[in-house]
This record gives sequence, C-alpha cells and structure tokens, in this order.
Amino acid sequence: MSDFAGQIAVMSVAERHYGLPVLLIEEFFRSLPITPVPGADRRIAGLINQRGVSATVIDLRAVFDLPPRRVDAPSCMVLLETQERLMSEAVDAHMTACEEPVVLLVDAVERIVSIRDAIPHPPAAHTGHAFAVNVYDLPDGYITVLSVMAIITDILSLSDSPSEANRSA
Repeated sequence: MSDFAGQIAVMSVAERHYGLPVLLIEEFFRSLPITPVPGADRRIAGLINQRGVSATVIDLRAVFDLPPRRVDAPSCMVLLETQERLMSEAVDAHMTACEEPVVLLVDAVERIVSIRDAIPHPPAAHTGHAFAVNVYDLPDGYITVLSVMAIITDILSLSDSPSEANRSA
C-alpha cells in the first residue's frame, strides 16, 4: 500500500483517529444487530446480515485493547471490499482485501480526507502492534492508517494456535 496517495476515511475509536483508504471500503452504515460466535477470538464481535450477505464483524476497540463501548453509545459499521471487487486503482496501489465480507465496528466515521500532498511518517516506535501502516500529520491532527489485513492475519494466527484454543476452553 506504499504507493497509495489518495483519500482515506477517518474513523474514531475511543477518541483516537484511524484511517483506511477509501478504495478498500464498500460502504458505511449504522450498526446492525450482531450475532456472537461462540469460541471466536475476542476481537470478533460476531456476524451480521447485510442485505442477505453474512459478514464477520471486527471490533476495533477490542483490537486495540480499549474499554468496551457503552451499550447506549452510537457506533458505525464499515463494510470492506472483498478481493474480487477491488477497483483497479486499489490493485495498482498493491492493496489487498479479504476473500469474504468483513465489517469494522467503530465509534464513528468522521470524514474523508485527501492525503495526496501529505507526507507519510512511520508509526510511533511505542506502538505495541503492527496494524499501523503509517501516520499522516494533517491540519486537524494525526491520523494512523491501518492495515486491515494485518489485523485479520493476527486474529487468524492466534485462533489457529493451540495455546489460544486452550485459553478459550
């Protein structure tokens, strides 16, 4: 994704701002009822049915070990593109997506910003995860751009490990 210099959607999660290239997003919508999946990784909130299609919901608060959202707090869902539906511009920028529908659960989607003239910076050294691709210093604050594929790979690697299976039992 290093060649990408287009637009990012800015999402808030516990008053922190994260970005995702717009080319990786199919749509934003209000939260739908989530069906929990017994035995799933704690970062997987469950499944939703969006227009007849099942999608796995990943809660970014759980991904970043942040306090859970209040039950009455608003939230938003971000449906990601699948690999087969990626636009050529995304493929040309070396972006990848999941084979199956995935939704990110966030507190809010705040805005779309252009990063065409912004200079990417590496994530802060104290960041305890490898989910950040880079950071942009925009006029209204820093935005950390995420790698959804890194998050998913991490979830899958832990769910496949015997130690995780033993902790869940």
